[in-house]
Amino acid sequence: MKMAYLETTFFSFYNDERPAPAIVAMRDWTRQFWNERRDDYALVTSAAVLDELRKGGAHHKKPALDLALTLPLIRGGNEVAEIVQAYVKHKLMPEDPAGDALHLALASFHDCDYCDVELPASGERQQV
Repeated sequence: MKMAYLETTFFSFYNDERPAPAIVAMRDWTRQFWNERRDDYALVTSAAVLDELRKGGAHHKKPALDLALTLPLIRGGNEVAEIVQAYVKHKLMPEDPAGDALHLALASFHDCDYCDVELPASGERQQV
């Protein structure tokens, strides 16, 4: 079974009730994936995601956190920190070591087949 790492925005979009068409589309896609396809993958998340959700100010913070807590957590460590530094040093990811670089490093280190991240340059969700 393929493993997929779900990062913070997945859980946020699942619970987002804003009426903007782009938000509605992302919410619908996220819910459809969760309801129809989640059993096709070994879904994981991380403590970094839980921390981001706890710090968030969205009104849907608690349900987003509750949903994330239903998944197993993959762990970081020195090796993951080194991967993050390599991504940032070589300008492969933005200079926010606690952001997308960390999510991608966690997914890479744990051999996830998919990593769901939102890249800030485009604002569009990407699977890498």
